[in-house]
Amino acid sequence: MKKFYGTKPLGDIEAAVKANGWGWMDDEFNRGSDYVTFQFKHGDFNEAIIFNTFNGTFIVKVAGEYITEKNAELDDTDWYAALLEFIYITDAPVVPKAGAA
Repeated sequence: MKKFYGTKPLGDIEAAVKANGWGWMDDEFNRGSDYVTFQFKHGDFNEAIIFNTFNGTFIVKVAGEYITEKNAELDDTDWYAALLEFIYITDAPVVPKAGAA
């Protein structure tokens, strides 16, 4: 299982969405909401992702079921793993050693 170390900066997510030609909807966010909605495609998967910019969580409705970042049973599902990597940082932060200048 892959480890994640936080959420990518919102500007990076927005830039990647737009670079892929996917939809980006931030009207509510610009009016003070904590949420943005963006299109995410991976293979046959093509859904709207509702992303909470405050706490880094997401929700997507797939086949009538709500899926979030907590659905660990989907970790081996291609689209789900790709979505996690799209939103979250996969590299461990570099922590300086004590006493290093």
